[in-house]
Amino acid sequence: MVSYQENIINDQTAVANNVKPVPSQPHDQAVFEADKRAVYKHPLFPLLALLFERCEQATQSAESPSADSFNIDIQAFVQHQERDQKPFLINDAEVDGLMIKAIQVLRIHLLELEKVQELCKDFCNRYITCLKGKMQSENLLRSDYSSGGFVEHNNNSSGHSSDSGSPISHSPHPHLQDLYSGQTEREEEEEDENENEEVNEGGR
Repeated sequence: MVSYQENIINDQTAVANNVKPVPSQPHDQAVFEADKRAVYKHPLFPLLALLFERCEQATQSAESPSADSFNIDIQAFVQHQERDQKPFLINDAEVDGLMIKAIQVLRIHLLELEKVQELCKDFCNRYITCLKGKMQSENLLRSDYSSGGFVEHNNNSSGHSSDSGSPISHSPHPHLQDLYSGQTEREEEEEDENENEEVNEGGR
């Protein structure tokens, strides 16, 4: 059989260069067409086409047919071939091996697609359950600032703001703090003198 890899590389190179693919030699093209006809006329080709369809359905929809259903299709195919007394293989060992390997590989892909869909469904169910737990009213009403946390936070913030608003806290130099402390002492002395005067006037 002709090498399909060489034809694919030739076509990809032609597309990348934005030119038409170079046609193969007439002899190679004839062999290639003969190989395609051998694959299409093979007794296992209907089963291979069905497996392709199953894989396509599994990738396009969330509800894909299970792998067990394909086992039923295989049994039905075998019974049909036996009833019509049709062979399963031909006398070309290379084509027979190609068809069997292709069916095995696609069968594995179908099983993997089924596993992926099961994982997706499990993830969706877990995610929905988690959202339902988070969206409960008791969880929505609960806050990190409840049970005195919010009050304590406010007290700390107000105390911090009052301290930051005092002139002493913003004093750039220790001598300025002495000036402010001296001013406070003079104010206290004046208040004491005023109180003494009021007491003396009341005694008179």
